[in-house]
Amino acid sequence: MMMTSNQSNFALEKGSKYELTTMRTTTMISTDGNFSLPSKPSLQITPKISQSGNSSTKNNGIHFGNIVTYSLEYLKKMLGLTADCLNGGMKTLRGECICPKFYRGELCEKIVCVNNGTLVKIPNLVPVQYTCRCPQPEYIHGQHCEHIKCLNGGRPMDNGHCKCLDSWYTGQFCQEYAASWGIVLGLPLLCLGIIIICCVVCRLDLFPKNS
Repeated sequence: MMMTSNQSNFALEKGSKYELTTMRTTTMISTDGNFSLPSKPSLQITPKISQSGNSSTKNNGIHFGNIVTYSLEYLKKMLGLTADCLNGGMKTLRGECICPKFYRGELCEKIVCVNNGTLVKIPNLVPVQYTCRCPQPEYIHGQHCEHIKCLNGGRPMDNGHCKCLDSWYTGQFCQEYAASWGIVLGLPLLCLGIIIICCVVCRLDLFPKNS
């Protein structure tokens, strides 16, 4: 005699909490060379164990907590219960801050540095405060490094450079001569030479008047 057993598991439907177990037991008896037919399969319904149940519940709790937190913050803004805007910022009807130039942040609490300025912490101050450190302070200055000093009649632009009014000067702040020293010194000498020649001609009286 020989017995074999087969078992198969199937879910009843998608998302079902139960599963269907099919068990087939086959009994084969050999006495005179003949074998009996296999027995009918038996069905068994058992609860389905979900492995992701705990993680799903945990994720739902996190999402619900985020929704509650966001709703409370939005309600506080609508009722005007949020903190006041700093540095001259204006609060809207929705409780949000409109920051002035050179400030940003939820409450306009952050300083913006321009013209390649660097934000640094002021030492020995409680609470912590920051300020802008300007590059080339002899030309760039101001609380936000917003002021530019242009030399030789230059005009400041928005990109931190100066626009030189003539071709005699160049550089970021129009602080350098564009012409060579030969031209700079040659023009006065040329003018001086012309004056000397005119004086000599006048003294020689090359064109005397007829009497």
